[in-house]
Amino acid sequence: MKHIKLIVLSLALGSSAFAAEAPTPPKPFNSLPPIKPGTNNVMPINELPEPAFAAEAPTPPKPFINSLPPIKPGTNNVMSINELPEPAQDFVRSGKRPGAGPNEGSVRAFAQQPWLESRGNEERVGELDFMKSMIVGYDQIKAKIRVKLADLTGSPFARYQLLGYVIDGNINNVNGPFYRVARMFRDAQGHLLMLTEWDYKGAGGGILSFKEYQNQQVRQYPATLALMTGNSSKVLWSLDWVSGNKWYDLQVAGDIRSPAQKAEAAKAIVALASTIPS
Repeated sequence: MKHIKLIVLSLALGSSAFAAEAPTPPKPFNSLPPIKPGTNNVMPINELPEPAFAAEAPTPPKPFINSLPPIKPGTNNVMSINELPEPAQDFVRSGKRPGAGPNEGSVRAFAQQPWLESRGNEERVGELDFMKSMIVGYDQIKAKIRVKLADLTGSPFARYQLLGYVIDGNINNVNGPFYRVARMFRDAQGHLLMLTEWDYKGAGGGILSFKEYQNQQVRQYPATLALMTGNSSKVLWSLDWVSGNKWYDLQVAGDIRSPAQKAEAAKAIVALASTIPS
């Protein structure tokens, strides 16, 4: 499944979302020797039967991804949440990210606002700052790049500072081949942007997305715009869409909080994405 891109809420939930069933409880120690009332019994642990000596570990929860329909490699699949099995429907609608911390809320989809919104922590909102540490130079990876990167000449990206490239896997693994490559930029206001392009067909991967979350269009292509907020004014936007054999994701860091600022930024991000040839 590592080649399957699950686009649920691209920023809020990430690329792998799981809903777990309740774990099976460990078996009771009914193999212990009988204890006579009124007695104090002391024995070495080694004299216990093996089931009592080492309790069985609980059965790990089953990921809800196992209940999703099979995804044929090289295909882009769009389905309704209503087509999912009921437990998976409940999970996706709740928008609660697996492993979310106590201060991290569910995704809120507003009919009046053309984006999905979730509350994260400062570490997740500041993800692009962390990704700067993963940057490599083009010369290190150019021979192994297998995705045809969009020509950004003539787009606003040409005026931004190109900081470098981010590839899948460990920063020390530059052997490739690389079907997913990101370019990181800094704009004139000092904000970080990262454009990721994935040749999912070349990689033998597939995409599954939900039409209820396709709230934007990048030119003629359906897209999902999501916003993550933290405890400060810092925010992180993510806009993803599919065109031909490529999946695109544009992430933009910012410092906004008011509804008017959010609406203005949302329009600007979609307009910027529309300048990317795809």
